[in-house]
This record gives sequence, structure tokens and C-alpha cells, in this order.
Amino acid sequence: MDAFAAARATKSGAADTTFGSGGSTTASPLISAYGHAAALAPDGGIVVVGQAQVGGEPHATATRFLPGGALDTAFGSSGATGVKTGTYSTALAVAVDAVGRTLVVGHWESTTQSSFVLMRFTATGSLDASFGDQGKVLETDPIFPLGVHVQPSGTVMVVGRDQGSDSGTVRLRRYDALGARDVTFAGGGDASVALTQTLLLYVSAADPSGGFLIGGVTGGTTSVWPPFDSTPPASSTIRSGPQASSRRRRRGARRRPPTASTSS
Repeated sequence: MDAFAAARATKSGAADTTFGSGGSTTASPLISAYGHAAALAPDGGIVVVGQAQVGGEPHATATRFLPGGALDTAFGSSGATGVKTGTYSTALAVAVDAVGRTLVVGHWESTTQSSFVLMRFTATGSLDASFGDQGKVLETDPIFPLGVHVQPSGTVMVVGRDQGSDSGTVRLRRYDALGARDVTFAGGGDASVALTQTLLLYVSAADPSGGFLIGGVTGGTTSVWPPFDSTPPASSTIRSGPQASSRRRRRGARRRPPTASTSS
């Protein structure tokens, strides 16, 4: 048995002993659970997402903790909720909007294809039926998700990369508040930018200026996208940060980048 966990540190880097037990907390035991990402809710709660086995099958899973570190038993079933998509699914990134709804993006696979799924949960952990198709937006083109971000306009941006490639091509796809593709963005809701470096991208984060940070490996590099909300960059030129040596993969992630396959 495994469990999702969360920890909090003070500004000085010490364990925050007011949180959980000595600065950390765990959820109820789950089967083969792997945490991949966490987000802070407006009320101070923490949502951790990843994967857990339910009935012997991998589900994209979210667990919510209260500000003090206790499990939020009002969320989902005793603090956790899971959604199965295809034959394999895992949650890779999470964001919480201004009214407490949880946005989760994950990778899913079937016997013929793989892509990403975007989900929105209510404050009680149920799929939000007003978003997409009963709470889910299921994509089928070969994009591997890296992050999900709620923008100032209320739109939702999914940051990803092409599957089966280390070319460093970043994909951006934007949705409106109801989960429909935002066709006002990049002339159809989708933008693609090839980076000047060759790297395998793994993670994204929102930049305080309104842009995005994209991280990956091949020698290691961090790339910064200039801020934009409605118009993608005009060229493939981005700003690159210092080289990083870490090559760790997230626990529970595929040991190989998923390869694109053709739907039958």
C-alpha cells in the first residue's frame, strides 16, 4: 500500500511543524499510488494528483488536504477521487481556480492511441458536469501533457509536448471556462513552437509575469516563454536558463516517452 503525501516548509527552508505531523502529512493508503504534482487552493488547501490502482486498473487520482494538513474528507471519497480513461491513465499536473475548482490534466492510453485528458472537479471532488463532456475533455492527438494553468482571463491553458520526440517542440492548447477549444487563441486554440534546443520536456509552471516555464533534460535546460494571454510568440525563439544536471524522472511516469500510434 502507498499513500499520497504533502509537506510544507517555512520561508527559511525548515519543516513547518504547524502542518500535519512535523511538517508533513499523508492520505489514506492507496494501492500503487504515485504523486506527480500539487497545487495550492485559494483557501489554503492542497491538492496532490497522480495515479492509484482502483480495482486493479490505473486511475488518474486527486487527493485534497486541508490547510493544516488533515485529509479533506469532504472531497471525493474520504479525501480522494479517481477517474479511469482508456486502459491506462495518470494525472500529471493540477491547478485550482479562483472559486476552488480543481483542474487536472493527465496522460491516457488505449490499445490504439494515446493523448491527454483535461478534467475539472468541483470543490467536493465530483466531476464538474458544466465543463467539457460531463467534466472531461478527451483529446486524441499525440500530445503528452506537462502542465495546466488558469489564466487571468479565466481560460485554461494546457502545456504539452509532441509524444515520442525529444525535439523540444512545445504545444499549447487553450480552452474557455466551459472546456471548449478557445478558437480566439492562435487561430484555432492550438499553438506549436519548436525550441532552439533539443531536449525532452517534462514539466511546466506559470511564470509570475504571465508566461510559462518549461523544464526538461538532455544535458538539462530551463526555458522561459515570454508572457502572453491571447497571442502566441511570433517566432520559435525563447529565452534559455542555465544548464541543469538533474535527469530524474517522476516516479510512476512512463520509463519511456509514449509513442504516437494511429487510431484504427
